[in-house]
Amino acid sequence: MQNNNIPLPKDILEKTKKLAYADLYMKKPNHTQICQSDSDDTDLRDMITKSAYLFSDEVLKFGGYEEIDFESIWDLGYKSVQEYKTINTKTPEYSSYAFEDSGNYYMRSGWESDDNYMYFHCGTLGSGHGHADLLHVSIYANEEDYLIDPGRYTYIESDEIREYLKSCSAHNTTTVDNTDFTVIDGSWGYKKVATPIKHPFITNDNFDYCEGSHLGYIDKGIFTNRKVIYIKPSIWILVDEFYGEGEHEYKQFFHFANDIYLDDKKTICKGKNGSLILYHLNNLERKIEKTPISYHYNMLEKQDTLITNYKNTGFTSITTVILANNCENDVLIEKIEVKNCNGRLLEDLEAEAIKISAKDKVYIVLICHNEIFKGKKLLKVDGHDVYGKVVLISDIEGKVSKEVIKY
Repeated sequence: MQNNNIPLPKDILEKTKKLAYADLYMKKPNHTQICQSDSDDTDLRDMITKSAYLFSDEVLKFGGYEEIDFESIWDLGYKSVQEYKTINTKTPEYSSYAFEDSGNYYMRSGWESDDNYMYFHCGTLGSGHGHADLLHVSIYANEEDYLIDPGRYTYIESDEIREYLKSCSAHNTTTVDNTDFTVIDGSWGYKKVATPIKHPFITNDNFDYCEGSHLGYIDKGIFTNRKVIYIKPSIWILVDEFYGEGEHEYKQFFHFANDIYLDDKKTICKGKNGSLILYHLNNLERKIEKTPISYHYNMLEKQDTLITNYKNTGFTSITTVILANNCENDVLIEKIEVKNCNGRLLEDLEAEAIKISAKDKVYIVLICHNEIFKGKKLLKVDGHDVYGKVVLISDIEGKVSKEVIKY
């Protein structure tokens, strides 16, 4: 439009710039996007670079190429090569960002190539390109992928792999009683779609917190919720909560970019540069299956998927602590008691606490699952007096801090 001296409405310019910023915040430290829904594992810098030039935007240039890429020159003209060089770069204002309307949350420890990154989704399905990925998480750490979205593979109607890759079990999420919360109907349709429920996103220098729920099992009398606590730079805590009555079977799915193995209550994925370790605090049944993944259209391979199984009656919580690039022998992870200030020991359905001890750092996380209405609400955890529904206590080289994440 600029090349032909045709004016553009202001709204189009503003929305296009916002789209470019979405690319900036969603990209992993290796500059590629998550294979969310029908997206492939493609580099986003060409779009960001072109946008940085068109809007003369320093932050967008930070996320783009150092120089105009060859393909962009065809659209922007040869003059763009020198003009792009005159644009300065500026680090984005936020390291973590929530696109709350679409329910896409991006958490990172920083903007360097060796920083860690998590993606969490709790939002609307969108079009037929959408997948059944509510409460899905992906993790990129140690400069490589660990927990992944397996992609799309093909658009062919009635293709079994296409339908599997769109399903709940093809994402890092949970199911109840071996049924899907969103039910696929062919390559493009759905028989049932779960309603997402979004919660406030909280971020600061030390941690990020997000939470998502859905109504996919409300016909079973189950309300599904997932809390994500990211202690920067390399600890993630997933708390899966299922509110309901009666006995049910709960499954978690974790899709990995590399092979995994089971060790006691740990699942370990060794990559090229380090490891990702999942500590399971519940007595789960675990198995490993080879399942399809597709980073690019019409390209298919198989990789390890961890499937956990847990049967329980009434309210159920499943806690997974995830550590990146830590020596497993140097870390102690344990559940610890939670009492109120009168000394009453709280039940797990009321509150749980996790203690993570690693060398000169100790983290304690308190999670209240339900309202505490018996006795005093001031709680005591490992000698600390705390008040709140989600609380992070940090002891780093003897310096203790308490941060109430959620009241």
